[in-house]
Order: sequence, then C-alpha cells, then structure tokens
Amino acid sequence: MRVSRPAVVWSVGAVLCVSYLALAVRAQPPAGPRPALSGTVRMASRTVMEGVAVSARATNRPMTTTVFTDQQGVYVFPPMDGGTYRVGAQAAGYEAARAKVTLDTAQTTRQEFTLNPIKDFTLQLSASEWLEALPERTFEDRRLKEIFRVQCTECHQASLVLQNRFDEQGWLAIIGAMEPTGRWDKGLKQARSTPSKPIQFHKAELAKWLAKMRGPGPSPMKMPAAPRRRPSGEAARVVITEYDVPPAHTPTELVPGNGSDWSEGSASWINGGRGLHDVAIDVNGNAWVTNWHANTNAVRTLMRIDHRTGHIKAFGVPDGRGGAATGHGIVADPNGTLWFNADARLGRVDPATEQIDMFTPPVGLSIGGTLDTDKDGNVWVGTNHGALVFDPKKKTFRYFQNVSIGGATYGIATDVLGNAWWGLWTNDKVGHADVKTGKTYEIRMRPADAPGPASYMTPLDREFYLNNGALTFMPENHVPGSQVPRRLGADKNGSVVWVANWWGGNLARIDIKTRKATYHYLPYKGLQPYSATVDGNHMVYMNTNDDAVAKLDPKTGEWTVFLLPSHGTEVKHIMTDSRRGDVWVVYAATSRVARLQFRTQAQIKSLQSNSTEAQASR
Repeated sequence: MRVSRPAVVWSVGAVLCVSYLALAVRAQPPAGPRPALSGTVRMASRTVMEGVAVSARATNRPMTTTVFTDQQGVYVFPPMDGGTYRVGAQAAGYEAARAKVTLDTAQTTRQEFTLNPIKDFTLQLSASEWLEALPERTFEDRRLKEIFRVQCTECHQASLVLQNRFDEQGWLAIIGAMEPTGRWDKGLKQARSTPSKPIQFHKAELAKWLAKMRGPGPSPMKMPAAPRRRPSGEAARVVITEYDVPPAHTPTELVPGNGSDWSEGSASWINGGRGLHDVAIDVNGNAWVTNWHANTNAVRTLMRIDHRTGHIKAFGVPDGRGGAATGHGIVADPNGTLWFNADARLGRVDPATEQIDMFTPPVGLSIGGTLDTDKDGNVWVGTNHGALVFDPKKKTFRYFQNVSIGGATYGIATDVLGNAWWGLWTNDKVGHADVKTGKTYEIRMRPADAPGPASYMTPLDREFYLNNGALTFMPENHVPGSQVPRRLGADKNGSVVWVANWWGGNLARIDIKTRKATYHYLPYKGLQPYSATVDGNHMVYMNTNDDAVAKLDPKTGEWTVFLLPSHGTEVKHIMTDSRRGDVWVVYAATSRVARLQFRTQAQIKSLQSNSTEAQASR
C-alpha cells in the first residue's frame, strides 16, 4: 500500500534556540604539555584493587571523566586540562574515597586512595543482582516475580524499587501512585493519566508479596554475600565522560541526585531528572539529544552538547500551545544531516546552519518511536500499525502496514539492502519491509527454550489477559512471559539485524536473507537489553537495565560488560559514532549523556610510562 502527498514544511524562521551558559564554560585547551592524573587504589590491608571506578570532575565544567584500575590497582587518566578537580574512587561493597587535586601543565599528579569495606552494600547492588535475589522455588514465587518484573520495572530499574522497605499498606500506596501510566512532573503531578489495567488487576497481591520480600520483617530473598565481580581486562580500559544537562524545566539547575554517589542507591527520576531520550553525533563529534518531556516554561525539543566543553545549546520546535514540542528519536544520515521526530512529525536539522524543517505525515499516520536512515538517505520511522519511509528529495511518505493487527511500532532499523525492520513490542514480533516488492513480513520473537506467558499464569490470569488483548491489541505490553522486542540495530556492513528483547533477556540475530532468528542470552540472569547498535567491526553494543553497557562479539560469542559510573540511569538509547568508534548513551532518569571511549593496553602503558618519567624528572 502506498500513501504519499506533499509534506508540510514548517517555517525555519520560527525555530527558537537558547544556550545554557550558566552551567558550562567555553574553555580552550592550553598550549604545550597537558597534565596527567594517576594513582593506585588499595584496601585498608594494602591489597591493590582492580576494577575500581575513579572519577574526576573539573570545578568549572559540567563534565565528569571516569577510568578504572587495572590488575595492579593502578589508574591513569587521559591528558586533561589544568585546573582544580574533585576526584573520587568507588567500588561496590566499599565506602567511597574522595580528594581535591590541582593539575598543572608542568608535572604529573598522583592521588592514592584507600577503600574501606562496608557491611551493608544493598544500596550499591545492580538491578540484575536484585532480580537474582528474588526466590523462584515455587510456582507462586516465579509467577509473582515475573509479574513484578513486567509491571514494576518497565519505567524503573528493579534496584530503584527493591532498595526500599515498606509494609503492605506502604507498598499499596507506592503501587497506587504508579497505577496511572503517563508522565509526572517534578511536583508529582501527572500531566497525562491512563489507568493501567494489569497493575489494577495485580495490585493487592503485588503489595502483599513485596511486603514479604522487602518489608519490615525477615525476607526469603537470597541476598548476595558479596557484590558482583568488578570490571577487568577490556571492561577496565574504558574511559567514560558524563555530561550533565540541566532539565528543560530548570535550565539553570542540575539534578540534585544524579546517581554519581553509589551510597545513595539508584537515583529516581521523580527528582526532576527525566526528560532526555535519544542521541546522534554530528560530523564534529558533538552530541544532539532529544527532550521527550513536555516543557511549557522552556524552549527545548532537542539540544547540542559540545563534546569538548559540555556547553549546551537548545532548540525548540513550537508545539502550538506556547511550549516546545517533545522530541524522541534522532539519527544522523550518511551526509551528516540529523533527523528527529517530535509531536508526531518528522524533523530535519542541518548541524552546520542549525536550520530546522518539519514534515507532516499523511493524515491518520502519526510518527512515533525511533528512526533510521537507509543507504539512499531515506528516513524510516514508526507509525500506526507499521512503518513509514520518507524520501527527502521528493518529500513524500510511503506506508508499509503490519501483517497482523496490533503490535505498536517502536524500534526501527534499516539493513545493508535498504530494507527496514521494526519491533512490534506489544505482540512479540518484528516487522519487515521489502522495498522492491512492497511486501511486509513478521518474525515471531521467542527462543525455543523460553517459557511462555502460560508458564506464569493462573486460570484467572489467563482470562484477564485474553479479555484485554494480550499480545494483540493491548496498548501496553505488561504480559508475564513476553519477549518485548524494543529497539533494533542493523549491521550496515553485514547481513544481520539485531533485536533487543527487553523482557526476554536476550539478543535476537535475524538473517536478513532468510528472516530466521537465533538468540543470544545476556551474560548473567536478570540482565535485560533495551537497545542495540552495531559498530564498523560488527561488534554489537546494547544498553541494559543494569547501569551497564554490554558488548557481544558475534564471532566468538564472548560478552564484555562496561559498568557505567552512575546508578539509576535508566538508559533508553545507545549509538555508535562511526567516525570515531565511540559509544554514546543517554541517562533518561538522571539528565546526563555519556560517551564511552576504548583504550588498548598499549595506550594505557604509554600513559603510565609518561607519568612515571614525569615523576622521575621532578
């Protein structure tokens, strides 16, 4: 089916932009040598510690850089600008150690840290560790654990919920507050409210079960005797830069609890930190990020972050109601032009001129979810019951309809042939469009050994979910035992599309020629992938529910897990910078954007050698 008509181009002259200068300084790197910071982290017993996160933040910039210690307990930062920095070392199971250092261009600075163990490290546990601790001995344990997972961790990490203790009435109040789905502002007032039927149905038994698991009395949960092993090898060689972004409704204030202090547990977006969603990188290496929460007192649909200084410039597309339209997905095409969706329309940004154009889809076909561009520069986006492809030259849309009813389109990716694949997350399928034939197909998402919904349901449960359109027309997929294909990533240099099955805890590999799927489970139980992206070397990266980025090497089947330096991040998007090899993620709950850069062992040894020589020459 083909639907096309002239696009409505929104006037560029009405684009509003604002720079957040109060929280970022345009600083130029100093000429000549640049200072280095290194040191060793030990326990109180003087034993060296591997995999400790060491973070440094300049006092005049909204940026934090984190590195990890090696097998000898040694950390070394990349060259940094001179100035005053706040430095801290953190590891799960230990108290943080902090210091203030001054770097100058004439010498190398060393800062040693000693970490002391703590008895209660539950606030530092990851989401998957909490999920692993929940019992599965009986059918009711398995059933209620699965109901909790799909009802209570769709918008929150499990750690945010389970780090608290309440009695049954307290949990009823918490679940009651979460019962209406929609968006909440900083004052806990809901801007949009739709009652969640599954939460209403399970509310009473969930509250009783949570009071048993995390109430004032003894719990049957099997808590870990020690935190999970810290990063090592490749995972400890990463450099992570976190950029703080003031929320749209408080453009001169940063989020008070951004997850950087692990002793505070997982951060909550109720603190006003929710709003950022997707990221794309322009030809200059700067990050463009969408803002997906309504902001009537600010002008921000998307923003540009200078990767060198953290300086932010915001751009608003008027929503016609006196505020800024909400943005969601964003992608860069092969020529460097950026495409995004906002308030059911398609937007285009020229990073060089900062010109924004808006295009309106055919009547009845709104634009939502995420975007991707194909080899010819066409833009693919999700829409009602299928996908749309936009031809920028002709300014026309073409519609590809789903094979079956239901299945809200969310993630979308284009393969090396120019065909599109999209996730139908509410009915556990992946849609596929063949551009040449105009046909659409569906691929069912479910590993052969995965327990289905019936494995977690009583007869009463089955009747409820059947009557409410489970895995067909149900608007939200909160079905126990479902896979929920969220976001996809295509290998632009290969013949594979990767699908992040959120509830399934697996990564599906679809052969684009045969449309057959095989599955890779993530490296440990309870870890869930949300979005997938593929770099130029065929490596697959995904953000997870664990404040971590996981990487799969398709050739060897080996996993590497990179620990993020903040807790409660609720990452919604991950992307690779094809020009530089970096990986970027967006902290949707704590208003930060992070860049992961990867160092080789030889590069680190060179930095350590330079640091030693500089110390010896003093």
